[in-house]
Amino acid sequence: MPTSAARGLLISDLNETALLSCAILQHLYIYLPLLGDLLVLRGMNNIARQVGTKIVIERFGHILEPFVHGHVAALRHAMHTNIAVITGSCAMAMMTGEVPLTNNLNSLVVHGGSNCFHTFIIETLQYRRVQHNRSPNYAFDGMCTSFAIFRQGNKYITVSEAGVEGLFKLVLSAHTTADMLFMTPGGLTLYYPSWTQQGITLANHTLVLQATGQRLGCMKHGEFQLHTNTAFLSHTCGDDCPTLWRKIADEGTHSLVLVWDIRFGMKDLIRHSNSIWRLALHCDNTYCVHHTSEDQTAVTLPPEPMPADLKTIESQATLIRARVPAYRPGIVGLLYPTRGSKGRLVPIPLRDGNRRPIHVLDLEILYWVDQLGPDPHYSATGRFRKTYNVKQDDLGTPHNFAYTFLREHPLSYPPPNEVVRTVVKGGTDAPDVAGNVLVIKRVRRHHGLIVDCTTDDVFWTNHIMQRYIHPERQHSDGTSQSQISQKAVNIRGTRIMQSGIAGQQFSQGHALHADSVHCRIVHETTAENLILEYAHLGQRGTEVHHSLHDRLGIGRVSRTTPHK
Repeated sequence: MPTSAARGLLISDLNETALLSCAILQHLYIYLPLLGDLLVLRGMNNIARQVGTKIVIERFGHILEPFVHGHVAALRHAMHTNIAVITGSCAMAMMTGEVPLTNNLNSLVVHGGSNCFHTFIIETLQYRRVQHNRSPNYAFDGMCTSFAIFRQGNKYITVSEAGVEGLFKLVLSAHTTADMLFMTPGGLTLYYPSWTQQGITLANHTLVLQATGQRLGCMKHGEFQLHTNTAFLSHTCGDDCPTLWRKIADEGTHSLVLVWDIRFGMKDLIRHSNSIWRLALHCDNTYCVHHTSEDQTAVTLPPEPMPADLKTIESQATLIRARVPAYRPGIVGLLYPTRGSKGRLVPIPLRDGNRRPIHVLDLEILYWVDQLGPDPHYSATGRFRKTYNVKQDDLGTPHNFAYTFLREHPLSYPPPNEVVRTVVKGGTDAPDVAGNVLVIKRVRRHHGLIVDCTTDDVFWTNHIMQRYIHPERQHSDGTSQSQISQKAVNIRGTRIMQSGIAGQQFSQGHALHADSVHCRIVHETTAENLILEYAHLGQRGTEVHHSLHDRLGIGRVSRTTPHK
């Protein structure tokens, strides 16, 4: 088998005439078993693309054919409509080109999508359900809403339904880094690809070798070397440190996204995940700068208790400045702490491993808001933030900035926010906002451009909260707060990520603009969070939303024409 260098030399020596020959191309593809190499060659010209696409799609079909018996196209459709992915040995075989020596087809499906997928497996594929209500293995205990096993002869299909925190929490809770892969009908994503392709896999925080003795996932295969930490590198971890936070949408050395069929692509699914994760809380590699003995100024994040007043805010800012290794320069945010009378400007450093603040998730916000809750390794942060565009002031002058409000995880049980209550002047009848509120400023229409907050921004952020926290508070002249705010500032909320700001909505019972539709929050329950999540999935989401409404008996998310 040629090495990667030999394969590259072989491709470079071929002239344009040879590449135009389908026969030569088909023969060349035989020497490129890795999916990544196939896709690189496929991109050389139109003929290579035509031949390569057919070969890759055929590989996908050959892997699944023993399980579906002529229903590959139907399976692709069912996976797409129910937002399901394939993981485990079949996904690994797709990447490596090897014949999968397994009788299990392992799949994951989003919360609320299992019933339709189960029906497809039973009625179309002619499998029967053989096991109920158990977890696939100890690593996923408490993470799956449901788990089912279906059998046909000696073939098995497993379906794990994710919880409300999302599909990716299951993927990233796999026992080792080599098991953190999944594929859709048109693409595959693998985390830590360089290690995996070298036959190296690192233990995740969910792996408990001594407790069970089970050999799961890639541990069953002798070609993988399992390591419990990065000491095998014999040098510093660098950006491979298991304690560093990753975004699911990362691209580069930590994530490999391969797409062969854009009709069933996965990039949008990944881009909209808005989640962060890490492998471990501590690094055991003595060469690493993040090792406990090296990082003498390390602090536990999020802090306990959270900064709540001017004194603790200043203390926290001092810790950030004195930290070793030093943070890269970040931005200035606006914090509304739980005690005091006004918001405070606070430093927000870049998370280790990031070069510049391209996204909110690149910032180390855990100094100021606890978005982790009970899970210190994973957070669906999109559930706890919302962005508002300020379009113009009362004189019609355009305002070129937007403000993202970040809230604390409701299961961290934060105290009520005294500063926010003071800002909205709601009195005892105003709904409580729990925990700190952190505001990050960005340039409108430039999602990657995050800028510093200043004292001038307090006016705008106060108006946003006055409008959406207590919108119908009446003044002595009979004018409502929402009417006054509408005259002063034309605000449009641009996005509700999954359940918006979970637990304590800025807009309880009040219509919000979101992606040019209204979303009326009717309940603060888990079921309502689920319905709000589906409201952003287009026609399919609307159908699921109505089905959930009928089954759960709660109010629907209304979709109406936005206010002009």
